[in-house]
Amino acid sequence: IIADNVTSGAITQSNYADDVQHSAAFTVIATPQLPNLVPQNITLNKSSVQPGETLTVNWTLANTGSGNSPSTVTGVRMNLSSTSFAGTTIINVPMPAINGNSSTPQNTTITIPAGTAAGTYYIWIIADNVTSGAITQSNSADDVQHSAAFTVTVTPELPNLVPQNITLNN
Repeated sequence: IIADNVTSGAITQSNYADDVQHSAAFTVIATPQLPNLVPQNITLNKSSVQPGETLTVNWTLANTGSGNSPSTVTGVRMNLSSTSFAGTTIINVPMPAINGNSSTPQNTTITIPAGTAAGTYYIWIIADNVTSGAITQSNSADDVQHSAAFTVTVTPELPNLVPQNITLNN
């Protein structure tokens, strides 16, 4: 604090040496630059599959934050819901480190599990899909996105009637 801090017209004082005092020390902490991982542009190579068939999933994993992201894994899940990503992860896809405000393409091919019931399903992409040691992000609420709906169809088992042991009686 500087008393009578003017460049001209300063008042006449008996002592100018005590016109300056300072506060106690304080520290300025910089706001950390954090990553923000967001799955985007999820596409599927088929709109209908049967159990046991493969489905190719493509997406972009964007880091919309200003900080760089270390490498982690991206989870891929399949379920019947367009509002919940609950379920078992089918596969974790390695994700390379991503600089701030950039992205990387990712993809995988999954096999629709045998015994999957017919219905409308979604593929969910989960950024930083780890149970412990998750990276610190500016926002983790946008770590999950789902694909467009696709259909699992089940071909019914049809009987095959074959006549056997044919004999002729006279």
